[in-house]
Amino acid sequence: MKTILSLIFAFVLITSMAQERKWDPPKPPATAKNGTITVIPINDAVTGAQQLAETLTGPGISISNIEFTGSIEGYQSGFFSNGMEAGLGIEEGIILSSGSVYNAQGPNTSNQISASLDLPGDADLSELAGFQTYDANILEFTFIPESDSVSIRFVFGSDEYLQYVNTQYNDVFAFFLNGENIALVPATSQPVTINTINHLINTQFFRNNSSSPYPFNIEADGFTTVLTALGAVAPGQDNTIKLAIADGGDQHIDSWVFLEAGSFTISNPNQDDPDDETGDGDDGSDDETDNDDDDPTPLPIGNSGILLAFAMMVLFTFLFMKKRI
Repeated sequence: MKTILSLIFAFVLITSMAQERKWDPPKPPATAKNGTITVIPINDAVTGAQQLAETLTGPGISISNIEFTGSIEGYQSGFFSNGMEAGLGIEEGIILSSGSVYNAQGPNTSNQISASLDLPGDADLSELAGFQTYDANILEFTFIPESDSVSIRFVFGSDEYLQYVNTQYNDVFAFFLNGENIALVPATSQPVTINTINHLINTQFFRNNSSSPYPFNIEADGFTTVLTALGAVAPGQDNTIKLAIADGGDQHIDSWVFLEAGSFTISNPNQDDPDDETGDGDDGSDDETDNDDDDPTPLPIGNSGILLAFAMMVLFTFLFMKKRI
């Protein structure tokens, strides 16, 4: 009888851990309410991509051969403004998403908002994330810089935070400069993803927006401080950059990368980073990097927990069979 009860317990444990992942439908296209970011999606792949690249590019760089990959009908890319009032730390620029740019607008109404677009992922992003990617959104172009280094200022946000940290749902983005990713966790070689900047690791670069009253007026349950990507280039020659974002693990629950207007420009790689390590653009709210919530969001058990439960069930089965023999 004890053995049978043990097997039942193991089965219940496994089924409780393997809960179905759920998500909420996307927000409808709408004008933003006061206090949050305003977004305007591009309406065609050619002119829209040109406008995205031109908005991003600053002095000392000329661009050409602009290409866009993503969904126009799904509002996957566009422009944003009013970021400082919303608490983003960047006033205006371009936005790339793994879902819909409209979903990024506040207020925060969901911890799992999703616009699933049924698009393929990107092989380069899949390699970085360590998992298959989906719904890739890519802006890439050739450029000629006047100097030997360039920089970009950005913020990465997602509704995958906090509940899917350290799971296979590792949404990812990258800036591939001449094939090498320069969007890195500061002072490391790690790409910026859900699993590399969050409330548990590299917390000085993270802003928690996951519980009410929400300190920031955007949808993302978490986002990075303003970060700067730096990279070496060949001056006076053709160079390439590929800006890409995608869902990791499955095609659900949106992430966004916000890139400051005019911030893709020539720079001095030896100069001090203008951003302090706690981020800039603080709107006066308390620093959210301590994350000492009274009622923290529970984390899913993830793959390791499921494997442990499976091992327990195998052990119970072995003991049961051994007793019968």
